[in-house]
Amino acid sequence: MKKYIAAVALAIVTITAQAQDSTKPIVSAPTLLPTAVTADINAGRKNIIKMNLSSLSVNNYSFQYERALSKRFSVALGFRQMPKGNLPLQDAVEDIIDDPSLKVNEFKMGNYAITPEVRWYVSKRGWMRGFYVAAYGRYSNFSLDVPVSYNSTVLVPPAGPITVSKTAVFGGNITAFSGGLMLGMQYTFGRVVLDVWLVGAHIGAGNGNLNFAVNPPPMSPQEQAELKKNLDNIDIPFVSTTSTVNANGGTIAASGSWGGVRAAGLNLGIRF
Repeated sequence: MKKYIAAVALAIVTITAQAQDSTKPIVSAPTLLPTAVTADINAGRKNIIKMNLSSLSVNNYSFQYERALSKRFSVALGFRQMPKGNLPLQDAVEDIIDDPSLKVNEFKMGNYAITPEVRWYVSKRGWMRGFYVAAYGRYSNFSLDVPVSYNSTVLVPPAGPITVSKTAVFGGNITAFSGGLMLGMQYTFGRVVLDVWLVGAHIGAGNGNLNFAVNPPPMSPQEQAELKKNLDNIDIPFVSTTSTVNANGGTIAASGSWGGVRAAGLNLGIRF
């Protein structure tokens, strides 16, 4: 009888040991789960909406939508708008133009731009994270009011003729198409994204017309000649201008190279 009891006890011990061994994968599996889930989340959240925080300092509102195509490549579409107002960086513009007849401090400008973009993420992490190289194109539209001063001779009895300064405000739109490259870094903190534009630049061409309509009475021949002389003396680097003036107003036609810098941008976004 003791032999039978010993045999049953041995069988129970053996079955229990096997049962304990069979549960080991269930205990160790959870240690692999966070890594797998994290990888799935990064690959699954293929969309980012971002806002450029640094552009707010110049009254510029800029947004971008980015979509992952694969681990290393994504496409993006940006939209920027600046309400019409005083010209930013006036001192720098005055140094470039350096023309006393152009009243830079009275310039008014507003603009919007559409920027399609393709990104290549160099980092092995991928999925819109790490260092990237971006190629982009840009369509820009600038609304401008440009004051140009000119002299007018007025007869004031009994003193006789005196010279006064008048201002012609030329208004219109300049459109430009350009393309360029940019380097940047994008960081992901869960759903929060920080996109840093390191350095980039674009170049292209732009053109447009600015028009001035005089209030009654019409300009005299002397006034027309003075305004035309000042318009012909306008010298803006890389931009060609031609002008026409008549008794009822005038037109400035501008065309030439168009470029810009895209750098030191700080963009905050959400990933989904």
